[in-house]
Formats: sequence, structure tokens, C-alpha cells
Amino acid sequence: MKTAGIIAEYNPFHKGHEYQIRYAKEKLKADYVIVAMSGDYVQRGTPALISKHARAEMALRCGADAVYVGGKQFSARQNAANFDLPQLQRAAELCHLYGAKLYLTVNTLVFAPEFPALVQFLEAAIRLGVDAFLVQDFGLLELIRQISPDVPIHASTQMTIHTLD
Repeated sequence: MKTAGIIAEYNPFHKGHEYQIRYAKEKLKADYVIVAMSGDYVQRGTPALISKHARAEMALRCGADAVYVGGKQFSARQNAANFDLPQLQRAAELCHLYGAKLYLTVNTLVFAPEFPALVQFLEAAIRLGVDAFLVQDFGLLELIRQISPDVPIHASTQMTIHTLD
């Protein structure tokens, strides 16, 4: 069984940020490390701004195996500075340049009137090079399977699973 180290909100201002990924791989024996990006980052108390792409590149240079991001649509963190389609393409190109993967969170509940826009969004994301999706909605999981049967799908932490037991 493979193990993943997930670094939520990779902070390039954090002292020792360059060691976070190496620590996860070497000390925690993670088989791969996934880094979350939710937008541009501003260090409190400074005027410094690091764009989401620069943050992703810092994580990739430090050895991240994948980066996951949210899109402007269908992301649970709707108010974050998420990625529009041109930014998704740039992020996919950057990840692939480093031999890493780009995962896209599509982790909201989706209602019937939203499906035409959702289908367009998913098809564009796949065409732009997104390697996998993180989903909450089981209907969305089935829709992705219909659009692209081979694309990997992961359960988002927002997914709720119920049993009768």
C-alpha cells in the first residue's frame, strides 16, 4: 500500500519550507507528496506576494509529486483565489515539466441546472492536462467516468459516505 504525505497550504515563507517535502519523503517514508495550492499567498506583515504558480514551482523544485488546486467553478473553497482555465493550463504545464501531476478539486454538490456548465468545465480541464480529480458528489464521479473513463478520481474530504449499518 502506498502512503501519501499531504501538505495543506504550502507556505514558502515558513522557515524551513524547503524541508517539508523532503521530511515527508525521508522521515515519514511517504511514497509521494501532494501539496495544496489555493491561490496567491501574502505573508502577514510584509508586502511580499507570491503567486500561486510561483508557490507551485517552489513546491515542485523541492520534490512535490503532485499539486492540487481548486478551479473558479465547483470548488468548495469558492472564495479563494482559485485557478481559471488559462491558469489551470499553466499549472498543468508546470507540473508536467517537473514530472509531477496536477489534481483538480471539484468538490461541491452539483445540482441538475449546473450540469451543462460542469460538463464544459470538466472537458476543458481534461483537455488542459489535469491528471486527476478530487470529488465530493457521487453523481459527479459517474459523470467524470462517462466523459473520461481512465482519468483517476479521488474522494475529497468533503465526501460523506453513509451505510445502513
